[in-house]
Amino acid sequence: MPSRPTIRNPLARPLRAVALALVTAVAVSLGACGGTPTFDRSEFVKEMVARGVKPSLANCAYDGIARDEKVQADLVEAGGPTKRIPEATSDKLSRVMADCIIAASKQPSKSAPRSSTTR
Repeated sequence: MPSRPTIRNPLARPLRAVALALVTAVAVSLGACGGTPTFDRSEFVKEMVARGVKPSLANCAYDGIARDEKVQADLVEAGGPTKRIPEATSDKLSRVMADCIIAASKQPSKSAPRSSTTR
């Protein structure tokens, strides 16, 4: 049986170089610890608070995405939680934020007045 000729993709080498550069950039961003978040928590919280989000919710949201390497890489590339993040990452952040709001609503409010059952 004759062997089939090998067809080489002329874009394969440049694509491999780009992929290697991206993998290297993400690896460098993750640092030596491997699982270290790539986008700084305090910066994330500061930017979310500047947009009107309570600090407790911003911290909760960060906890929800801290170990998600894709979201972290998108945040680094976009320079934070901005309109420049991909739609899938924005959707993920929205779901995480919704979970945080639901969790916060289930906790008793410290500032809410307690109602009396006696009159």
